Amino acid sequence: MERIHLTGNYISASSLKELKDTNISGCVELLNLWWLVEARSLQVINMSGACLVEDHSFTCFFRNIKSLTYLNISCCQLLTNEHLCKILEQNHSLSFIDISGCLQLSGNCFLNLRRKVQQLRHLLSARNRITDEACFSIGDKMNGIVSLNMRSCKRISSKGLDYIRNHCLYLTSFDTNGCKRNLSE
Repeated sequence: MERIHLTGNYISASSLKELKDTNISGCVELLNLWWLVEARSLQVINMSGACLVEDHSFTCFFRNIKSLTYLNISCCQLLTNEHLCKILEQNHSLSFIDISGCLQLSGNCFLNLRRKVQQLRHLLSARNRITDEACFSIGDKMNGIVSLNMRSCKRISSKGLDYIRNHCLYLTSFDTNGCKRNLSE
C-alpha cells in the first residue's frame, strides 16, 4: 500500500509497513497516531487540522519514521515548541514543514534545536505567535531554507526579518505580509 486517505475516523488497511503517503487532514477528532506506528516508510504526511493530536503522540510517532520529506501539521493546536524541535531533529530528510496556525507555538519555538536543520528547504509558519528570537534561530540553524512564509506573525519586527534575510542566503520566497513591520528595502 502506497497511499491512504482517511475520511472520518475509520481506516481499513491490512499492512501499513509500505505506506508512503497519508492524508488525515481535517480529522479534528483524531487524538493519537497509534494506528500509524508501523508506517515506517512514510514520506508525505498531511495532518492539517488534526487539532487534538497530543504532543507526545507526535514525537513518539515521528521518532520511528526515517524517510519523511513532507509534513503538514498546520492548525495542530496542541503541538508545543519542545516537540516541534524533536520532530525537526529526528527527521533528517524533512525538506518541507507547515506549522501555520499551531497556536501553542510561541516565542522562539526553535530555541531547543541542538543542531542545524540543513535539509529543511520550505517552512510555512503563518499566523503563529513566534517572535524575533525564532527568526534568529531560523537564520542560525535553518539557513539553507529557500521558501519561508511568516504571514501575519504579528510579534516579529523588521529586526528579526532582516536577520533572516541576511543569514538565509538561498531564500527565494519570503512572505512577511501582516508582520509588525515589513522587510527594510
